[in-house]
Parts: sequence; structure tokens; C-alpha cells
Amino acid sequence: MRTTKLISKDTVPQVVGNYNITNYIASGGSSEIYIAKSLKFNEIYVAKVITVDVRNMEQQWKSFTAEVTALSQLNLPNIIRMYEHMRIGNQFILILEYCSNGSLSDRIKAGVGMPIPQFIEIAHQIVRALDFCHSKFIAHRDVKASNVLFDKYGRVKLSDFGLSIHAPYKMLQNAYCGSLVYTAPEIIQRKPNNPFYTDIWSLGVLFAVMLTGDSPWTEKSEEKMKKQITMADYRLPNNLPQAAVDLISQMIVIIPERRIKISELMKNEFLNSMPHHGKILNASSLYVKHSNPLKLLSVESNGEMKTHVGSSVRIHGPIVGSTIALSHTRSRVVPSKARKSTFALNPHSFINDYFPDM
Repeated sequence: MRTTKLISKDTVPQVVGNYNITNYIASGGSSEIYIAKSLKFNEIYVAKVITVDVRNMEQQWKSFTAEVTALSQLNLPNIIRMYEHMRIGNQFILILEYCSNGSLSDRIKAGVGMPIPQFIEIAHQIVRALDFCHSKFIAHRDVKASNVLFDKYGRVKLSDFGLSIHAPYKMLQNAYCGSLVYTAPEIIQRKPNNPFYTDIWSLGVLFAVMLTGDSPWTEKSEEKMKKQITMADYRLPNNLPQAAVDLISQMIVIIPERRIKISELMKNEFLNSMPHHGKILNASSLYVKHSNPLKLLSVESNGEMKTHVGSSVRIHGPIVGSTIALSHTRSRVVPSKARKSTFALNPHSFINDYFPDM
């Protein structure tokens, strides 16, 4: 019998459809994440529950439909799988692949970053996922460390497509979304933007975070950071391999059209310098517990990123991808084929049913 009881931390465990919703895991934005056990297959999934707020209903509906639409088209081992979607009252529910090994945020050691082999293995998988998205004309628009998950085998899973958009590759958008640290300058400046180009910028910032364990932006206040971003005035430590510095300098580029293309990243020599792409990683050997890198703006580093001359390389955003170094003195769930969605992108019946006075 189908339940109509809304899902919350106070009502679980409860059965919803073919799933037993149990443990609360986390929350973010307007959604909450729970463990969901299939009553049919005895497998563990995740239930992403979005409780609609009448004050923010349009944006929540847009986010839900964007995620359903994107994940219905994206069948790749490095992209999180959606198995089902449903609605109960004023809640939208996505049944997603369970990624038991946490997020990329957990694997980046604050102020230090990742060893190069680990970076290359993970970065290559992220690029592969984003390349597949772009090949389907889907821009993610929220590439960041917390949206890169790992399954029980240690494989990368690009997740959270709530801000994604399906659009022609050269069509400019007027939406301004994302997380500030990862946001491209054209979005900050409220210019029409190509979301496929902004994905590349965000990925470049993510690579910098992965390699250094810190934000590449040294300013702490929002307004000063925005100014630094619009100038592409970022900082990298001088002990990074030149190939890594060169790679990031081709991604964090002020002029969107001059950023490296995702297809070129797939062929990048540095990202292909490890011989084991596609091999299942030993997740436990890579796991490092530490602070969330999204919160590192207020964290003092261990000295690798100090601002005094001689400890780091300051990069003033390349117009054509060149790098300017100012100092160098210190030297089973095996997922089945994704189900094709039959979701109707029409909010009117939902609005009339649950918010009749609007």
C-alpha cells in the first residue's frame, strides 16, 4: 500500500514505493539524503528527497526536472545512476546509486593536496564524465569537490545535476549559478555565458584545489574574491609539476572561448601519463579524512600556500593560456542499464494539487 506520509528524519524508517527509507545521511540546499533499501532486490540505494517550499517552488521544480532529464540521458560508469523518481505529496524523490566512499572533499588533504598519481587517476575520470555530458549537450554548471563521489570500488561518480542544462553548444545563457569559489568571471559579471565554457573554468579551479588542498583565490571576503576571480588572479605553489601548472593555465582563462576544450582535455598528455586509467581503485588506500576544501577559505595552511614572496607562484589569468611565474625562490551494486525516464516536465498539475491557492 502506497504511503502518503512525508519523509523526514523523524518519520524514518518508512516504506515508500518499493524502498525502505532508513538512515538520514546529510542535507544540502532544499534536499535531504537517506539510505534506501530495495524491497525487491535487497540492494542499497540513496533517496534524495526535495521538500517543496511554496516560496521557492519554481526553482525547486526546475532543479528536480533538470536532474531527472540529465540523468535519464547519462549512462556512464563515472556518472551517478538514477534508478527511479517519484512524488509523495509536496516531496520529489530521486532513487540514486549509493556511493559509499564519500566525496572528493574527503580525499583532499587541507593545505597539501593530492599526490600526482592519485590526482591524475581521479582527474581523468572527472574529465571523462564531463566529456560525456558535453557530448550529450548537457552542461553540469556546478562542478566542485563535493559533487564528485566515489562508489564502493573507488570509481569517480559525477553527481548533483540539479543546476544542469541541456542546450545547444554555442547558445548563451542568462542563468547565474554555481558556488563562488568555482564560478567563472562571466557569471560574476552577469554576462550571457556559455555553460560548457563555465564548466571548464570550474574544472580548472577544482584541479587547483585537488593539487594544493586550498582555494586558488587568496581573498577571503566575497567582494574581494569576486574581483580576484574576474582578473583570474589565482595562486599556485611553485612545487607543482610544470605540466600541472600549464594545464590549469589553459582552463582558468578570462576569455571563455580561449579555454581548452573538453575534447582536448581528454587527450592531454599530463592527464594521460598514468598507465592505469579505467582500473578500479583501492578506495581505502586513497581515503584521507580532513576538512572540506569548500571551507578552506578560512583555514590557515601548513605553509605551502603562504603569501610571502618566494613561497608560491602567482598567476595573473592568462588571456591565451600563458603562465606568469613571479617567484621560484623555494623550490553488487553493478548498475543495470539506466532506465529511460518518462517524466513529464509540466509543473501545473503538481501546483494545482498541492498549492491550490496560488
